[in-house]
Amino acid sequence: MKMKIASIFSLLFLFLSSGLAQPLGLDTTFQPAHAFEDYYLKTYTGSVQGAFEEPDGRIALCGYFRDSRYPKLAHGIRLNQNGSFDPTWNPPLGWGQTDRQIFYLSKAAGRYFFVRDHGISVIGLNGQIVISHFAIQDTFFCGGLFKPYFFPDGSFLTGMSGCNWQDTLGTWHKMNLARVDSSGWIDFSFDHNADDYVQTVDRYDSTRFLVFGRRVSAYDSIPVNKMFRIYEDGTLDTTFQLDADILHSGSPIYIQEDGKVILGRDVMYLSSRSDSAAIILRLNQDGSIDTSFNIQFNTLAVGAEVSVINSACPTTDGGLLIGGQFEQYDGYPRGNLVKTDADGFIDTRYLNGAGVDSTKDHWGFPETVFNILPGQNDTYYVMGDFLMFDGQPVKPIIRLLGLSHTVGVEEEVRPQVVRVFPNPASDEVTFAWEDLSGFDAAVIRLFDLQGRLLAEQNWLAGVQEYTIQLPEYSGTVLYEVERGEVVVRGKLVVQ
Repeated sequence: MKMKIASIFSLLFLFLSSGLAQPLGLDTTFQPAHAFEDYYLKTYTGSVQGAFEEPDGRIALCGYFRDSRYPKLAHGIRLNQNGSFDPTWNPPLGWGQTDRQIFYLSKAAGRYFFVRDHGISVIGLNGQIVISHFAIQDTFFCGGLFKPYFFPDGSFLTGMSGCNWQDTLGTWHKMNLARVDSSGWIDFSFDHNADDYVQTVDRYDSTRFLVFGRRVSAYDSIPVNKMFRIYEDGTLDTTFQLDADILHSGSPIYIQEDGKVILGRDVMYLSSRSDSAAIILRLNQDGSIDTSFNIQFNTLAVGAEVSVINSACPTTDGGLLIGGQFEQYDGYPRGNLVKTDADGFIDTRYLNGAGVDSTKDHWGFPETVFNILPGQNDTYYVMGDFLMFDGQPVKPIIRLLGLSHTVGVEEEVRPQVVRVFPNPASDEVTFAWEDLSGFDAAVIRLFDLQGRLLAEQNWLAGVQEYTIQLPEYSGTVLYEVERGEVVVRGKLVVQ
């Protein structure tokens, strides 16, 4: 069947700011005063990896940082709404191991849970220590903890790196997934396990959890492919199976309300692509790859810098704010932060500056965004390892204004560069420049959502309209029209 095309035109917006509030610009009322020093020699940049915002606007942070003025507070603090240090919250989080980062932060049962790889610190909202440091108890020897899910009562479901425990008969067992009470004791009534270490546990919906482990191939002796879904009692949800095309999977970074799951944090090798690796993709509710989502790829060339997507945060217009470590997205220059529509296609109106930039990392890693969280009053917290945003010095956590903040911003909408018609189309489609003269030669390309070229046609200079025959194809495709420095992209719906 020939293509039937519903074209989505790329509109270019020019924002002329008067210096007031601008969508996805810095919220200058948030000025963190904490030093965010690296633990080593105070000459490097510390990193922020997690946050929790209270209803009163105070925000608890965790990561890998310190401030020599507050030596007991290593890698965990709380700030006031304006970014100033909250002096009422001052628990010693160092545990004598101040070189170990706190990689995850959650709140349950009126307490904060600061998670490190070898234990958890439980702190009251008033800053008092509830449990200074507990690891998994009950004669366990654990290599480490991973991202858990905390229940309202403070108990949690967590992955482990092969914790060993000894039963009353002296037999040793290995546990990679466990239910733990709020004091750190194993709940042995949850008698379920994976065959390798589990890295993340996320709430999928009101009755199920999504569990991921890169090397997991079985759960309760039932074959699974790295990622699986379980019910509250731990039984396997057999309606989910990770797409067999995914040979090496990233972990979930956002579970949508409709049950679709966005994956990132690591490159994902697909059996259908030998030359590239996906850095972000979306799964349907059954675990199959969602071909309507704009999968981004890295070319696997020797010496090439590999991009990473770490976070996807929903925006108020139904789109996404995506952060990680990358220099471009969809072919557009972007500094580790990009705004897209709901299907991952770039929204060119926003974040056209230098973005998140510059770092002095102890390990030599480049600047990156680790996490993005929605804040109050239509704002977004962006955190990671960086020193600059759009050329301005910042701390490794910033607050961006949301899409409703348009005071003082004028928009000048340029005419559409190219039209695509008819809509729908069957055997052929026509591309037409909006301007009536002065157009140079161009190239028209059609791609599938895995980035494979389906068709390419040269569009001669001086010809305003150009009609091409459509190839046989079924599914969503992308079009690209390149004319000098102008590149117009759109999504084509095929049936």
